[in-house]
Amino acid sequence: MYKNLLQQIANTIFINIQHVKQSGLLEGKLGIALFFYHYAKYTQNEMYSNLSDSYIEFIYDKLGKDSSLSFSKGIAGIGWGLDYCIKQGFVESDDDDDILEEVDDMIKQLSYTNFTSDLEDEIPLFTKGLYFLQRGKNEIILETLVDCSKFLELINNEYISISYLNSIFYFINKTVELNIDTELSNLLINKLFINYSQNIQINTPSITDRFILSRNIENIANPDIRKEWRKMLPLENDVQSDLFAIAGVDFLYKYSDSNNRTYNVKDISPLIKDKIHNLNENELSIYNGLAGIGLEILQLA
Repeated sequence: MYKNLLQQIANTIFINIQHVKQSGLLEGKLGIALFFYHYAKYTQNEMYSNLSDSYIEFIYDKLGKDSSLSFSKGIAGIGWGLDYCIKQGFVESDDDDDILEEVDDMIKQLSYTNFTSDLEDEIPLFTKGLYFLQRGKNEIILETLVDCSKFLELINNEYISISYLNSIFYFINKTVELNIDTELSNLLINKLFINYSQNIQINTPSITDRFILSRNIENIANPDIRKEWRKMLPLENDVQSDLFAIAGVDFLYKYSDSNNRTYNVKDISPLIKDKIHNLNENELSIYNGLAGIGLEILQLA
């Protein structure tokens, strides 16, 4: 059903990849490598996995030169992507383990007072939380959960972007799923409720933020807490009107209901064709780009 769309996406990325200057996960070559690894598996065509291998080598060469810890463009996102590739069986783990241990050490040094630096990114995401969830380091995840509590006390009544709060919300939900101090996690979800209530009054959430928030709400483990959150925000969303941004961010947020969505090819095909015909170099990777929607479709295919 999605075969032709995926081929159009792959061909377009392939012939335009030289325009992508960044290495990062959401806005660079690493995100494209993830798409081609999955597409190679889907098509059984090793050419695409070989392409991804070459991108990974390029990223290795530049990793030490990238001083940014940013999740979307920097070391944290690259570490997340490399760990993802290992766990998916796309790359061997022997050489990567040493590199990822070094990244672990760098990201572990981030304290709750550093979290505000995430807010300076174009795509504000909870760097430390997302990274260590992927790494599966439960001891550090617990430390990060405690840091979350301190951070929410620190910001108190300050305005924080809904995108960043969504990222923290997802992290806390996953700690409950992992059975890591559920009492503290439920306490923090209640604290987040106050932050969201204040911030939504200041700025109307984007379609993408509303979509991610609604998924976070529906994945709250405690039914009583979930019921209260549902009163905050209508859950209906015109997903297709912000399809590319949603697909890019949603790739990071893995819930058990992630594969329950379907897209009508007749509805999304014009959107993808329009993106291809009016393409710029920032629209090839995962965030708001072809690789992101390609990954989303591959999950369904």
